[in-house]
Amino acid sequence: MIMKRIFGLLILSFILNACEGNQKMKANKKDKAITPGPIGAAYSDYIFPFFLQKPERQMELPKQLKEISGLSLYKNGQFLLANNDENGIIFFLNPENGEIQKEIDLRIKGDFEGIEMVDDIVYMVKSNGELFSNKILENGELDITPYKTNLKKKADVEGLAYLEIKNMLILACKGKSGKKSEKNFYGFDIEASALLPQPLITISEDDIKNFLAKHSKLQEDEIKKISKDFSPSGIAVHPITSDWYILSSVGKLLFVLAPTGDILYIEKLDPNTYLQPEGIVFSKDGTQLYISSEAKDQTASLFILK
Repeated sequence: MIMKRIFGLLILSFILNACEGNQKMKANKKDKAITPGPIGAAYSDYIFPFFLQKPERQMELPKQLKEISGLSLYKNGQFLLANNDENGIIFFLNPENGEIQKEIDLRIKGDFEGIEMVDDIVYMVKSNGELFSNKILENGELDITPYKTNLKKKADVEGLAYLEIKNMLILACKGKSGKKSEKNFYGFDIEASALLPQPLITISEDDIKNFLAKHSKLQEDEIKKISKDFSPSGIAVHPITSDWYILSSVGKLLFVLAPTGDILYIEKLDPNTYLQPEGIVFSKDGTQLYISSEAKDQTASLFILK
């Protein structure tokens, strides 16, 4: 009987130690997670103008936008324009509450990932690089023109923005369109209706590693993780500074690039707030930033930062 008790106590001790060990392992993993907030800036006096960790407002979006994947601004700022995956629909949203005001259906299926309005044209792009210009006619119908960009499906285009200083659209590639360790951003010349053969900007893992090694206090393993995680999911150009703001849903990151392509700033987003950030756009004067997040297994959200 005594031997059985001793044996039982040994088994119980083993189980408790194993549980404690698992808890310590979980705690260590959690401790190694990169804390949300600013990670690195190119200049000690660089001031990032938005407080990403505490948005001014967060609004739930309707079920139709559960997989919202792009944001743009209507020409007069009256609406936010949005699109979702799989359906070529232009959603007009109230920028104050996220409610859908109206919809226009392209009646085209596919993996639509980005939307951008330039003058009277609403451009939309699929992940395979196929681009559509949609002119909204007076009767509410669309005059649709498709463009082939020669980007392959593996390029996985995830973001679309307008570069006013060059009158070009920027197509941000999440996937492979060059070397495996590079992310490319291509320019579509609106006047020539053609994609430029070479990327406007290329960001490599080494570019990110070098930036963080010089301008952050992160450990080597953290630097390596961020460098590998960077996968563009949304892009917007600031209307005043012309800096590029790039979301990466993988890793929950926001990068700011100078117009030259140099990295200026990197911030880690709170994954509990930004579940799957893929849409980003500025107000006309650049004083407000809108970010949208897909629902994942919860509710899609629209964030306002001032």
